[in-house]
Amino acid sequence: MLNAWHAGGFFYTDSKRISQRLSRFTPADMQLLIVPPWFLAALTALLPIAWLLCRIFIRHRYPPGLCHVCGYDLRATPDRCPECGTIPEKAKQISS
Repeated sequence: MLNAWHAGGFFYTDSKRISQRLSRFTPADMQLLIVPPWFLAALTALLPIAWLLCRIFIRHRYPPGLCHVCGYDLRATPDRCPECGTIPEKAKQISS
């Protein structure tokens, strides 16, 4: 069985190596995994990046003059989409 390994800033070891270095009170089944800070930053950045890419994709999916939610033509009703009820960005800015 593998007692310890390290690669790319990650480090893993089992209780035998921990007990030799830390203290005599280490439980027999203890394991240690050290994760580098860059990995945690990348992991927590995945969800905001995915959200941002989805927003960019949705915004550019329909050309101007169409509803950004359903794609309905808003030339006749620029204040609100009659198909889904969404208020376009231009109408929100004017009413504010």
